[in-house]
Amino acid sequence: MDPKKVQEKDGKARNVMIVNVEKISYLNKNYELVICEGENIGDTGLLIIFRIRAKHESLPDFLGRWDEKDNRLDIDICKVDKDEKKRFERGIGEYSGHHPEVICETDRKFNINIIARNINIFEGILSFGLYRQLDIHDSLSLIDTIGNKVRNWAKTLMDKRLLPFLMHKYKVSRLS
Repeated sequence: MDPKKVQEKDGKARNVMIVNVEKISYLNKNYELVICEGENIGDTGLLIIFRIRAKHESLPDFLGRWDEKDNRLDIDICKVDKDEKKRFERGIGEYSGHHPEVICETDRKFNINIIARNINIFEGILSFGLYRQLDIHDSLSLIDTIGNKVRNWAKTLMDKRLLPFLMHKYKVSRLS
C-alpha cells in the first residue's frame, strides 16, 4: 500500500487492541505463538495480529495479519520461496490455513488451522479488536456545506414569498 494512503485517517484499522487466544487445540513443539497486541500499522499498511515463530531456522514462520480490503484475518507463510508461498496461499496439497474460518465477524473471531509441508503447525480460536481512526474534518466540511445549501434554499423561499404562502396554506403560525 502507498505510504501516503496508510497515513490517511480514513477509518482503516491502525492498531491491534485486545487479542484473545480463546483456545489452543494444538501448537507444534517446534513453534511458539507470539501475540502482537498493541501493534501499530506499518508504513506499507501491514497490521500484524500474531506470529508463529519456528524454533529452527529450517522451518517456515507464519504471520497473522489484518486484511483491510477483505475485512478478514489472513495468514502468510514466511522464510520460503515463491512457489511454497503460492501453495500455502492457495491451499494446494500439503498446505492450508491462509484464510481461517470466520466464527463471528463482529467479534473478529477465527478458527485457525495451519498446515505446512504436511505438518500440523497450529489449531486454535483467536479473536481481537482493532483501533480505527477517522479524520472528521472532511465530514464536518460536508455537513457545513449541506447546512449552507439548506440556508440558501430557505433564503430563496423567503425572497420569493413562497414561505409565507406555504405557512398560510398549512396554518403554520411560526417556525421554531
